[in-house]
Amino acid sequence: MRAFIKNSQKVKFLRETATISSECIKKLPRKDLYLIETALTTQTKLVLTTDQKLKTAIEECKNFLKIESYLIDEFFNIYEKE
Repeated sequence: MRAFIKNSQKVKFLRETATISSECIKKLPRKDLYLIETALTTQTKLVLTTDQKLKTAIEECKNFLKIESYLIDEFFNIYEKE
């Protein structure tokens, strides 16, 4: 909520979240389900993380989720080359 108060133009509240298949819910870390639900509502469908376990779980569900996931270091290495 503090982010909204500080800069309301950069905050977007989601009215709806996407549904994750039960197959993927079993594989994904429960504490991170909100990140996946949020990523599914975006155009880019991209998750940047420092959590290797989360990245691996997203990759295992890639065919269902259609989300790209990168560790932050990986992403910056790719970004710097472009």
